[in-house]
Amino acid sequence: MLAGRPAPTTLADTWALYYNAHQFLQGDTDGGFGLFVRAGLSDGNPNVVKWNAAGGIGGIGSLPRRPHDRWGLGAFALGMSDEDLLQGLGVGTEIGGEVFYNVALTPWLHVTLDAQVIDSALPRPDTAWVLGMRTHVDL
Repeated sequence: MLAGRPAPTTLADTWALYYNAHQFLQGDTDGGFGLFVRAGLSDGNPNVVKWNAAGGIGGIGSLPRRPHDRWGLGAFALGMSDEDLLQGLGVGTEIGGEVFYNVALTPWLHVTLDAQVIDSALPRPDTAWVLGMRTHVDL
């Protein structure tokens, strides 16, 4: 027993559906912007995520004289399984969002700045704010 709940059992069979799409509203991969959406659904056993949804907007080359820069803004939500173990631990829905800007310093060197906010599915953590920077080198 864990947290007063019986040990979880899992099914021998499981299923999941997933959908992912993006559509440029203006332009194309050489310069433009568009929307993206992702969604998934499962039976929640043994998968811990029962459903997920994400969406946002992003673009390439939107600023004058910056044709290779990329940017994006998105949000997500994860609905967790209603199996006994997760319910006993108080695990719920997780939501969050992200904004990023990728600077093409050269054709082979990119630097990305990003900010994320995450409201955890776990019961105790405070909302997390994450600031990041990463580099990508194409050799």
